[in-house]
Formats: sequence, structure tokens, C-alpha cells
Amino acid sequence: MRDSGKSDCIVVKNALAERAFSETQFESIKPFLKGPSLLILGKEEATTAIKTFLEFQKKVDPLLALKGGVIAGDTNALDSKSLKQIGDLPSKEVLLAQIAGSLTSCPSQIVQAINQTISSIGDLSVKVAEQQNK
Repeated sequence: MRDSGKSDCIVVKNALAERAFSETQFESIKPFLKGPSLLILGKEEATTAIKTFLEFQKKVDPLLALKGGVIAGDTNALDSKSLKQIGDLPSKEVLLAQIAGSLTSCPSQIVQAINQTISSIGDLSVKVAEQQNK
């Protein structure tokens, strides 16, 4: 995981981690500090660190458990289920590309609808003219 450069892994003593997190935004992580603990400090967006850990877990040891975590900027701890859901989200770049694709497809759909309407009006006027000539 360290080789990816996207996060740092630190094996910690729970008592020291509890002291370090006291009176900080990460204080809510204390209930998860039971048994062996490994802290993952993400250097990029939260999804990147979580995805990196989940990939590492699959490759190395499926018994390695994701207990919980806190995302910077938030004071609430998240359980493993919530973190896995966050890890399943597409990356920021993919989401931005999807939004850009949606924004560019809307105008083309509007133009296509207008062209179809104009074409329908043209067909209708031809039919009306044919019926009047009969």
C-alpha cells in the first residue's frame, strides 16, 4: 500500500492512538481501537485510500478486517459497511467525466428533439397540402 504513494500505513498501539486522537476531529475513532490496529492515512481523496486498502486486503489477507474510520473534515466515525460503500464509489475523475458527458448529451438531445419536431411539422404540412389538392 505504501508503494502506491496514495496512503501511509502505520501499526499503532491503541493506547497511544487514543491519546493522540483525544480532543481532535478523529476522537470518534476510539471505539474501533480494539485488538491489532493499522491506521491508513490517505494523502488523496477518501475513496482512494479505502480502495487501496480493499485491494490490498483481497491480495494479501482476506481476514484483515476493516473496522472503521474517519474522513477528514468530518467528526463522525464510519463503520466498515459505510467505508466499503464509499470505496465502491467511482473516483472523482470518473464522476466528473460522467457529469460532463451528461451535460454535453442534454443539448444534443434537445437539438435532436427540435429537428424531429420540425420534420414532423414538415411531413404534416405535406399531407395537409396533398389532402387539399384532392
